[in-house]
Amino acid sequence: MLRFPTSDSTPATARRALALAVVAALGLVLSTAHAHDLPQERTALVQVSKDRVEVMIVYLEPPGATVDLLMKRFDLNGDGALTGPEARLAGGEWMPRVLRGLQFEVAGEKPRAREPEIKFRVEKKGSLSAAVYARWDLEPLDAGESRTVHVRMLRQPEVVPTEVTFQSASMTTITDIALPPRFGGAPTRPLLASGEQASVSVLAVQAPPSPAKDE
Repeated sequence: MLRFPTSDSTPATARRALALAVVAALGLVLSTAHAHDLPQERTALVQVSKDRVEVMIVYLEPPGATVDLLMKRFDLNGDGALTGPEARLAGGEWMPRVLRGLQFEVAGEKPRAREPEIKFRVEKKGSLSAAVYARWDLEPLDAGESRTVHVRMLRQPEVVPTEVTFQSASMTTITDIALPPRFGGAPTRPLLASGEQASVSVLAVQAPPSPAKDE
């Protein structure tokens, strides 16, 4: 099982990756467009590489008392945003809410977790988006070796249905995506409900030959 550590050890490379991805990822959650009964929305983008698994989880809380209370407690400078130390403090309380009922596993491997990071954005109509970036390091795959990652929705009260997107990375290619039977085919972004699982398998490919240098 992929676990989220609690110590503050997020490397600079992970912070840069989050900064580059968070703006686009915050937009993904809006595409679910109230496809279920709960007012919250959540997406998970899972990217599988030769030596790591990276996940971006985006959670949207609609306007209301929950958002108002979080802002009242952690928007210490009153600027209407949660950044820097405010985001770190708010993240300690908000992270379990963002991740509730969501579980990741790399089949047959023992990943090494890096500290996840959370960023917030207050939307124009008062809703609050939170993006969590997490990374787990793995032993590098050789060309021809495969890796399978499972995304599970645990059977818990008020688990937010989650739209899942799988991506391969450089030097890997997706060979199979397994979804619950109710989906029939293979939708690009399945919306998983409580108790469901989706899995992706990737294959490591050979690096292309380097261009020949002129003699």
